[in-house]
This record gives sequence, C-alpha cells and structure tokens, in this order.
Amino acid sequence: MTLRVISSAEIDAQNKLIAALNADTELRSLATPVTQTTDSDKKDDLMNALLKYIPVTIVVGYTFLDSVFRAVTPVPETVWMASFVALLILAFILTYQITAGSEIPIAAMLEGKESVKKAIADWQAIIRNQRIKQSVIAVIAFAGYVMCLGGPFTSLSWWQAYYGSVALVFATVLIAIIAAKDLLAS
Repeated sequence: MTLRVISSAEIDAQNKLIAALNADTELRSLATPVTQTTDSDKKDDLMNALLKYIPVTIVVGYTFLDSVFRAVTPVPETVWMASFVALLILAFILTYQITAGSEIPIAAMLEGKESVKKAIADWQAIIRNQRIKQSVIAVIAFAGYVMCLGGPFTSLSWWQAYYGSVALVFATVLIAIIAAKDLLAS
C-alpha cells in the first residue's frame, strides 16, 4: 500500500468544494460527508509505518531478490547493490505514477457549475503537486527499509549491523520532517 500525504492545502480545497456544492441547492446532496471507520487508530511499529510509503511491488520484488542474493555463494555484491539502486529509481517512478490520481467522477456531472468546477480543478492541482514529494518519501522509506534489513550493505567491510536500525530511525524522522507541514493533524 502506498499512502498519499494529504496536505492542509488539499483539505482546504476539499472544504471549498464542499462549500461550493452546499451553495447550490441542486448539488447539496453531493456534499454529504463520508463517515467511514478505518484502522487508522491502530498503532504501527516503526518498520510497518515506513513500509506503508513504499509501493508493494517494490517491497515484494526486493524481498525476493534479497533472499536470492543471500543464498548465492559468493554473494554478488555489485549486482545486489545495482538492484537496490535500480529499485530506488523504480520506487520513485512507480510512486509518481500511483499518486497521479484520476479525474474526480462528479466533475463530468457539473457542466455549467463554474464555482464547483473551479473548486474541483484547484483540488486536483494540489494533489498533482504532491506527487514529487510523495515519490521522494517512498525512496527514503525504501532506503531505510533495505538498510534496516542489511541488504547489500552487509557486504561492505565498514558496515555494522546496528547501522540498519539507525538508518530506519533517521529515514522515519526525515520523512516526518518532509511531510510534517502537509500532514493533517486533526
């Protein structure tokens, strides 16, 4: 699962859309808020929180490759490190594609409703602008995940096992810093 960071600007745009829908008596029923319960109250450990930012395809692919490289003797250090770097790049690309979003379905129903169409366009622009930031977060999360497991770094002479735990903590903190101003606190 790849989570998309929801910014305060996006929440403001969504609220403007709801206000525009509420202002039109014909469209007021579309502004009814969704009240679903989620598992967001569940507390994640550090690793699970980080994994939510990485596309599952990347995690599954790396996990498979990790077990293959660990089983080969001698360990193909260069190929393992190159695979890690390639997956970092692919994590960025895949997250960028995943977070593209789609057109909001009700937009087509709102012909002639300029205030609502503008609110939808503003909301979609804000979502599009989050894509690069979200992709960078996925790369940092993936790097922290791999370092925590050890991965190709275990073949480096200077690497110590505890470096992975340190990398996990710093990746998590770095993600929090990058996303902090965009996360919805309420």
